[in-house]
Amino acid sequence: MRIAEGRFVRIRYVRAEEHQVLVALEKNEEAKRFVGGPNRKSDASMMDMLKNPLPETMYWAVATSSEDIFVGRCGLLPTEEPEPSLEVHCVLEPAHWRKGFGKEVFAMLARVVIEKERKAVAYVHAENKASQVVLHCAGYIRDGICLKSGEQYGHFRYVYAGG
Repeated sequence: MRIAEGRFVRIRYVRAEEHQVLVALEKNEEAKRFVGGPNRKSDASMMDMLKNPLPETMYWAVATSSEDIFVGRCGLLPTEEPEPSLEVHCVLEPAHWRKGFGKEVFAMLARVVIEKERKAVAYVHAENKASQVVLHCAGYIRDGICLKSGEQYGHFRYVYAGG
């Protein structure tokens, strides 16, 4: 089932046969450099998480529109912000960077969030210039710095403003 469809990519549910590919993506040093680093959990633990996701999280596949090939993952996470909002996130395999996929994914995620009558927000590592450009091109504006404790402290906060 598709969540959203774009010119280059689609967002859909992760298929069982893609679980190993997703686990490999989560452990990829380059892909996860600015996103909390590679996941250090065991493969079995990560597979269990994929098969039994928490109800408040949404973890989806990013696949090419033309051939439906898995190229990354994206989703929504609850936030601790006072106004109703959902955090959008995306990690693409490095081989699929600089193809317009990220811009399209973040724009589609914003539309999904708006349909839920929430505000789309993203937190980006200050050194992750590429993702800052992608978010800007997808219609997000930087409106501050994340001050909540944890791994996102000091990240730039982006809010979808249309585009």
